Amino acid sequence: MKKIVLALFIFFPAFLFAQDVIYLKNGTEIKAHVKEVGVYDIRYKRADNADGPMMVLMKTEVNKIKYENGSTDVFNAAVKTTGEQEVTDYKFSFMPFLGVSTTTDNYDRAMAGGTAGVEAVFPTANLRWAIMLRLAYTIHNFNLNYSVPVVCDSPPCYPGYENKTTSGLQHIISPGIGIRFQSLPAPARFYVHAVFGMQTMGYSGLDPIISKRWMSGLESSIGIGGEFNKKFNVGMRINNGSNHRVSSIYGNYYESDYSNNNSVQMIFGMLF
Repeated sequence: MKKIVLALFIFFPAFLFAQDVIYLKNGTEIKAHVKEVGVYDIRYKRADNADGPMMVLMKTEVNKIKYENGSTDVFNAAVKTTGEQEVTDYKFSFMPFLGVSTTTDNYDRAMAGGTAGVEAVFPTANLRWAIMLRLAYTIHNFNLNYSVPVVCDSPPCYPGYENKTTSGLQHIISPGIGIRFQSLPAPARFYVHAVFGMQTMGYSGLDPIISKRWMSGLESSIGIGGEFNKKFNVGMRINNGSNHRVSSIYGNYYESDYSNNNSVQMIFGMLF
């Protein structure tokens, strides 16, 4: 009986106070119960408050973890090194996307269509914000009312114009660079972003008198979205294109020296 009591006296305190130790790069030591070591962060509960809230540390802040069983994980700024695998902490993601788009211009024409493209996101070391690159192609149905001079076949003639309507497609190519602010990686995380770039616009299928023209200028975009299970992306964007000079090979027709367009897009993407 005495032996049993002595064994309990020896091993019970060791069991009670068993804990992991997290060593931060600034020299701080945290006594904890580590619950999860993820790709980007470490989740734990404090040893002196095991029933308290879950705490989170970025792996870039941690030098090493010494577990209660004697094993150790050592980290550096970019890579978790263990005997099993090396995982890059912050790497870029590549996302092809598809979406729907609706736009209006400074003539109050409403057009509907679709958009497609790719985005590349390069997280910084703290993972709260990232640099992003985007290349998008957008297409809209396009209807245009315009006037042409009346051709006089036999005098007497009176100056006048004939109203016409033509339909076709509007094509927009938009490369850009921007910044994205995001929540920490998790099964679901959310972000906001702003992108600035160029916009080149052309048309097809219109009447020959106005089909040979192009526009180029600047584009800005703001958006919100979410990533789910690190695979799927859903987002909404508001784009503004401005300062698009119209050119035509026909000197007797021009729509405007400058044009503006505003579009709202819903996009769906797959992360790689």
